[in-house]
Amino acid sequence: MRRVRIIPTLLGGVLIGCPSYKFCLEGKGSGIKNNSTESPPSANSSLHKTSNLITMPSPPHPLLLDTSDTLNEIFEHPRVLILVNRGYSKAAAKRSLDTLMDALAVLTHPPPCYIVDDSSSQVPALTFMEVLGVSSEDPFVVILESYKNSRRKWLMERGKFSKENLISFVEKQGSKAIKPALLGQARPVGDVCATCPTLVEVVSDTFSELVLPPKIHVLLHLHKRTCDACKAFAPRYRMFSQLCARKVPQLRVAAMDAGSNDVDVDTVPESYTPVFRYFPGRPSTDDGGGNCKSSFLLDTRVFSESSKQVRITLPTLPQLLHFVQQHSGGVLSVPEDAFAEAAVLEEEAAALESAYDQLLEYVKLWKAFSEVSVGGGGKVGEQLKGLIVSCYNFIVKEAAQGDSQKVWDKLDVIAAHVESNAVTKTVSKATLELEAKQDENINK
Repeated sequence: MRRVRIIPTLLGGVLIGCPSYKFCLEGKGSGIKNNSTESPPSANSSLHKTSNLITMPSPPHPLLLDTSDTLNEIFEHPRVLILVNRGYSKAAAKRSLDTLMDALAVLTHPPPCYIVDDSSSQVPALTFMEVLGVSSEDPFVVILESYKNSRRKWLMERGKFSKENLISFVEKQGSKAIKPALLGQARPVGDVCATCPTLVEVVSDTFSELVLPPKIHVLLHLHKRTCDACKAFAPRYRMFSQLCARKVPQLRVAAMDAGSNDVDVDTVPESYTPVFRYFPGRPSTDDGGGNCKSSFLLDTRVFSESSKQVRITLPTLPQLLHFVQQHSGGVLSVPEDAFAEAAVLEEEAAALESAYDQLLEYVKLWKAFSEVSVGGGGKVGEQLKGLIVSCYNFIVKEAAQGDSQKVWDKLDVIAAHVESNAVTKTVSKATLELEAKQDENINK
């Protein structure tokens, strides 16, 4: 097992102690963005672009969703309507918008409305379709409701986009004359992770089938793409699924993206991530044929008296085994050699977690280098970004048992690139010059 590598931080210190999990490569916070070929939002008198979804004008004026807006913010509203134009030209998008405006003008109490439009939004409509768990030709309309973290969707029937049908759809949804569905991703092939077949992937539509069946023991891990603690834990959980497939085959190790899928809050009430819930197998006669009311939570939250804040502690492989064995009521048999192997694997899992934490240091270094260098760091900055993204994707999406060497090799390549191109020296020099200039201004 290789020792944890120490790398310099931007403040001249070293990386020590527990991971802070504050930075990520996707979403807000990292500064790394996907290259986008989308045009900036165009001026449109009917659209009111906003970066604050809480303060909105009254209907019927729709709001254009752009990069500053997320679906999570939308769900702060109890009821919203979204019109999605995927791949439409500006002229076609305007026609669908005009149809929506005509319908809103007739409705007595229309819900707040938003537009996701490839012709004017910087975020492709396909991104929102993935989160909504739908696949459709343009245009399509969805109404979302959110009450106590339980989100539901109503999809307008395909091929029925007209003023009259829009009015009917909104009115029927308001009176609950049509049934809702949970938001969720599409069902994966074989219900398993593409890079780790021993890990079961759960989506909204398969939750009852894969997590709540009688006589099946299930450990469910809920995670989010924007949660750094979840991403640092990903290799360890894949390793755990591989271990259980060999030693505890009666335990189903499952994971669910809580940011893109919904479950009943009575079953999984937690609004944070990561979450670990064990659903012990029950005879088909128990609890009306299921076990949704008899799950057990492995609490990862620890309150710090000194900082008065809650921090997350990630469980080890042996702790996960002890947790399911303890709450199985003696039904789930975990052999002793499984605990012994888990202890050995935990060393590699801890190394992979440390590697992810160090990768976040390189993210900060890359961001600082891009800010202080001409042209965002030019070719050197782009190459550094590419190396970081490659290592990030491998850790978060693929790394499992036996992959720590590959991760360290990728970090070695990043370290060599940083050193050969004097990236740290460039950042340090720029930082010192900025501090000197600030001191000079203060003295004046």
